[in-house]
Amino acid sequence: MLLEGEDSLTLIDTGFGMKDYASPSRHVDLFLKVNGILRDINETAIEQVTKLGFNPQDVRQIILTHLHLDHAGGVQDFPWADVHVLEVEYETAKNPRKLSWIDRIGYVQKHVMSNTK
Repeated sequence: MLLEGEDSLTLIDTGFGMKDYASPSRHVDLFLKVNGILRDINETAIEQVTKLGFNPQDVRQIILTHLHLDHAGGVQDFPWADVHVLEVEYETAKNPRKLSWIDRIGYVQKHVMSNTK
């Protein structure tokens, strides 16, 4: 979801990012295959923002509902944006060893440790 403000844009979740589709990690590649998701860079948030006629640089805020790979992968495509997530979700994602293996598979550390605040 993209919210248009007076002088900037806010993105709610980012989906998968450019790197996730161009050269996915084994973890991401497995997730894509298991869920039948095609690797289509045109489906990334940064491409969708551009297709809507906006400048991606105008995305200044990103609000993540949670940090699973299919919601936070595109954070890396917006390194200039401030990223917001609930503290409990951030702490959980930073320390996935505390979770069961089935709950751990949703997190990718490079997504979590980006510019999240």
